[in-house]
Amino acid sequence: MNISIRQGETVKLETSVLDVTGQAADLSGAIVKFAIKKKDVDTVVIKDPTVLLNVISLTLDSTDTSEVGEYFYEFRIKLNGEEDSVDFGKIQITRALVYGL
Repeated sequence: MNISIRQGETVKLETSVLDVTGQAADLSGAIVKFAIKKKDVDTVVIKDPTVLLNVISLTLDSTDTSEVGEYFYEFRIKLNGEEDSVDFGKIQITRALVYGL
C-alpha cells in the first residue's frame, strides 16, 4: 500500500492478517516487526508494533515524519516457524506549508 502524508503529521498504520480461509488469523505467539527506510539511504529503522487479535498497528509520530522524502516500509511476521511480509509499500512525506507548531 502506498501512503502519502505531510511532514510532522502523526499517522497510525494498521494492517489486518487473515488466514488461508479468509478468516481473522490467530497471531498468538507471533513476532511482528515494522521496518522503514528512506529511499537511497541504507539505514533501516525497526520498530515493535502493537498486535491485538489479528490487527497489527503502529503510530508514526511527528519525530518519525519530520524528514521529507520517499520511504519504503514493511510489516513482517514470524509465526509457527514461518516468516512473511504481511504489508509493505511506500510512504511519501511531503513538505508541510506550516510545520513545527
